[in-house]
Amino acid sequence: MENVVKGAYFCQQNRTTELSNRIYERNVPTTPLQMNYDPRPVDTKFVQFPIMDCRLPSNVPCEKRPIYNTGNMFSGSSQGLPFNGYQSSVDTESSLMNIVFPLQSCPQATFIPGSKSDLYNTSYLTPPVEKIQMTNKLLFKQERFSPFNPNVGNLGGDLFNNNTRVQIKNMNTN
Repeated sequence: MENVVKGAYFCQQNRTTELSNRIYERNVPTTPLQMNYDPRPVDTKFVQFPIMDCRLPSNVPCEKRPIYNTGNMFSGSSQGLPFNGYQSSVDTESSLMNIVFPLQSCPQATFIPGSKSDLYNTSYLTPPVEKIQMTNKLLFKQERFSPFNPNVGNLGGDLFNNNTRVQIKNMNTN
């Protein structure tokens, strides 16, 4: 047979390999993370003496790793991140939420900016604008129209039983 390829064509394998490697690197953390110690509960239902701890002590010490920081470390997961990263920034979060100082009823408890403060004075936001001479005087002219009332008979003004058809029939056409 003519024009039949024996075997297979392999196209763009370098690009596919590069993409696969980049996707794989997004699953691997940049530095080894601190291990989470998550003890499982001890079964106490069918145990004779549930007061005693049934776990054997561990012989392997925990490795000390650097504190997890999202600014300079990447973890490929959003679950199971080390608690020490959160624990080290609790004070920063508390000060940002302004819950460090207790509530007080004295005037020093709240900061009220002065009237010359940037909060009230916004002249620095926009540069001063010079007056512009209007060359087209008709641009902002407001027209005056004579009053016009299309409802000559004042129909449909009742709150209840507002039958405009009957009101039109009973209207005087003088």
